[in-house]
Amino acid sequence: MPLLKALKDTSTKVDIFCQAGEVGVPHEARELIAFFEDMVHEVRRPQRAEAGAKGLFHPKVWVLRYAGEDGVLTYRTLVLTRNLTHDSSWDLVVRLDSEAVTSDVNEANEPLAALLDGLPGRSIRTLDASRVHALAEEIRHVIWQGIPDAKFAPQFHYLDGSSDAMSRVFEGGDNDRWAGHPRRFALRSGRRPPRPR
Repeated sequence: MPLLKALKDTSTKVDIFCQAGEVGVPHEARELIAFFEDMVHEVRRPQRAEAGAKGLFHPKVWVLRYAGEDGVLTYRTLVLTRNLTHDSSWDLVVRLDSEAVTSDVNEANEPLAALLDGLPGRSIRTLDASRVHALAEEIRHVIWQGIPDAKFAPQFHYLDGSSDAMSRVFEGGDNDRWAGHPRRFALRSGRRPPRPR
């Protein structure tokens, strides 16, 4: 069947990392779950700096690599505000598409690459990590499009649970560049929109 072939082909190209014990099994089409097992990797919760405390693995990040018919590689990073569920609440997405891939390392991408590099080591089951590590290395060289002013270039933060990572985000650091800027962007939580009928 074309559907089963497509699922089998996809399983060799996609890796999905999720927190162990937090995967829900759908009520429908359960027989198809077996074809997804090889691409879903449960990971351990990150340890926090406080003794005995554990964090959450909850990034909602997609990093995609496309190979065109001409062999040219392009990349896309998506950062979402919600989980992969059937919930009908609204979702916000930040989408970054590659403009170029350079021989020099784009230091701004290092936290994103570090997140990818660390995923196989967090996995409960052993997996072939070469594809994930290769993607992380490629991401280090990507320049994102549509950012005319370097001041507003995307800034990634990898909160690995260490106090050092937290202090870089919440105790100043690069975030000082936003101080006093007239345009502040905030997401205000409000009432959930009604479900479609």
